[in-house]
Amino acid sequence: MKISVAVLFGGNSTEHEISVISAVQAMSNMDTLKYDIIPVYMDKNNEMYYSEDLKDIKSYKNISELKKKSKLVSIVRRNNNFVLLNMKFPYNVIKQIDIAFPIMHGYNTEDGSVAGYLEVLGIPYCQSDIFADVIAQDKIFQKAILKENNVPVVDYVYFYESVPPDVIGAMGTPLSKIRSIAMDNTLYTLGLPVYVNTNLSDGRPFRRL
Repeated sequence: MKISVAVLFGGNSTEHEISVISAVQAMSNMDTLKYDIIPVYMDKNNEMYYSEDLKDIKSYKNISELKKKSKLVSIVRRNNNFVLLNMKFPYNVIKQIDIAFPIMHGYNTEDGSVAGYLEVLGIPYCQSDIFADVIAQDKIFQKAILKENNVPVVDYVYFYESVPPDVIGAMGTPLSKIRSIAMDNTLYTLGLPVYVNTNLSDGRPFRRL
């Protein structure tokens, strides 16, 4: 008997499209003699859709049309079984699910959010757990934990992009000037070259100074 694998991908993330590409590639390389592959696409509102067309990357040229051809679904627990449930009449069970395979990228999905959802359901899933996801996604948190456990970490500093209005008022300094001061302090502390990156987005440096 085949193992039924619900492949979850997409979601409310800036890396939504990367997740789609990764999932389609993964599904195309899974052994269909061993696995019943169930594609579960999450749109940018985190609504779930099921269709066999979701396995074809060409289908994503027109998302609106793809969603019309797909079924709006949800993963639910019924009598200690996990099923893909049609969320519209006749609310029937579409597929039985043995295990979930999240292929997510970025904040709001890869950061433990989807893992937490699966934990609440109690469904087995093949990826790191919530705690590992949170630590891996939050670079500042991650570096603090690594340093606390004597793991070598390159020198770094961090600062906030936005500053509360009351702080700006108290300092009497425009926000643009505060950001400039923060960057100057960073360069003074670390020297050049430095990589600048956002804390919660993906791990690729977007600026080198």
